[in-house]
Amino acid sequence: MNIDFNTRKTEPQWQKSFDDFWIKATPKWFEWLRWLLIIGVFTILSKTQENTIIEYVLGISYVALFFYFQSFFFSVEFHGLPFVKSEKARRTISLILSAVLLTCTGLFLSKVISQIISRKI
Repeated sequence: MNIDFNTRKTEPQWQKSFDDFWIKATPKWFEWLRWLLIIGVFTILSKTQENTIIEYVLGISYVALFFYFQSFFFSVEFHGLPFVKSEKARRTISLILSAVLLTCTGLFLSKVISQIISRKI
């Protein structure tokens, strides 16, 4: 995926780019939500059950999710940004975005799960 901040487009071209983005992004969004739901279930199980296997599955899931995010963001090519001129800069941005997204994911799941467990739904 290429993101070029220097591109000049007509209004119809921007609309097509916008439409193309949402056609690609929406299935990915729901795929990620499905993954979060599964990780959330394992997190609830790990908090309510004393089972080492569940802990291992949860740990492996977070590691896999981090590397997936890292690979996903590394596949996005940023063009036209002044500080992204090298492969090293792209890799650094990829790692930062991945770490931030994984941290937000963990915080979000922790908050939701604590609410679920405290209400004993």
